[in-house]
Amino acid sequence: MSKYAPAHHYDKRFGWEPTFGYFYSEGAQGVSVAEGEDIIFENNGIFRGLMHNSGEKFVTFEADGIYLVLWSVTADQTNQFALVLDSTVITDSSFGMPAGSSQNNGITVLHTKVGQRVGLRNNTSSTETVTLNNSAGGSMTNVCASMFILKIDNNNKPGWFDTR
Repeated sequence: MSKYAPAHHYDKRFGWEPTFGYFYSEGAQGVSVAEGEDIIFENNGIFRGLMHNSGEKFVTFEADGIYLVLWSVTADQTNQFALVLDSTVITDSSFGMPAGSSQNNGITVLHTKVGQRVGLRNNTSSTETVTLNNSAGGSMTNVCASMFILKIDNNNKPGWFDTR
């Protein structure tokens, strides 16, 4: 079920309405993600200005801009994940963990255009699949993969911020 943030008054000094979103997976039995495959985000937190249907791999940007993207994966094996923009790996968003049973976190800033899509890809080469751990640390089912997106600038001039 999608949760949309209510339309509030916003600080007009920024020149745009807030855009943000939280997307996550709890993987009912633990989820295995093959190398080169993208994580499926089964659940939506609150989001606004982004498009995502529960159970899909990609989040779509509804406006040009510069976005901060944070992600996290809890896995049972050594792993490496990176963001993908329209299915192309963003090399400076690749983060890895050398030991099993660990949490891998990544952060990057993207300059995107309306309609582009972002996802999270398994680039682990040491194993064929990575098992996402949804029972780490306790008796409750926990989030095993998540992505948070926040628009930080409305500037849509190519080259102004993004050096890619």
